[in-house]
Amino acid sequence: MPKPVNARGKLLPSLQTALLLLPGAYVLRLALLAGPLPDWDYWFILGSVIDEEGFTSDLSAWLRPQNEHFLICTRLIYALNVLLSGGHNVGLALWAWAAALAQGLLLLWLVRRTLFGAPALHLLLALTIGLLVFYPRGWHNWLMGMSGVAWITANLCTVAALTALYRSTLSASVPWLVASLGWGMLASTTYSTGLGVWPALLVLAL
Repeated sequence: MPKPVNARGKLLPSLQTALLLLPGAYVLRLALLAGPLPDWDYWFILGSVIDEEGFTSDLSAWLRPQNEHFLICTRLIYALNVLLSGGHNVGLALWAWAAALAQGLLLLWLVRRTLFGAPALHLLLALTIGLLVFYPRGWHNWLMGMSGVAWITANLCTVAALTALYRSTLSASVPWLVASLGWGMLASTTYSTGLGVWPALLVLAL
């Protein structure tokens, strides 16, 4: 029976990671060149959880949907960025970049453990994954980091949920199953695109 390409060797994983980072390096440059002020939607969303004394303790303000999206985790990330960088746009862009990198690494992990084929195919897929998660023409995710924080973090949580469920099916592990559901909840409360994680998890479970 054919086996997935051995992921424990050093050369192939290193080459895959390098190919993933080729478009990632270009996007990192875009993120670092982003201006200091986020898009106006950022202030609208962040303003819903700020009052005269700072961040509000009103839980309903943090949980309230906005523009038909669940933004609980997104608001928390925006608030963290205020504390760490004073609300600088580059802080948000770097978060989006890091989330895209983590997503790409998870996808590479899945490729190494599930795909049959020659190493050349794995290298091609690594570059393809890099181009998808670091899509340069999605410039609004990198230059207006508030957008990337919502979209890409939701994508990361979705991929993490699917990865955890895959791990659970390999060993009938309850902790991995719980982790999958937890990541699914994070995806759903970061941006409404993350709601797609639930049918995806159902299909994978079947």
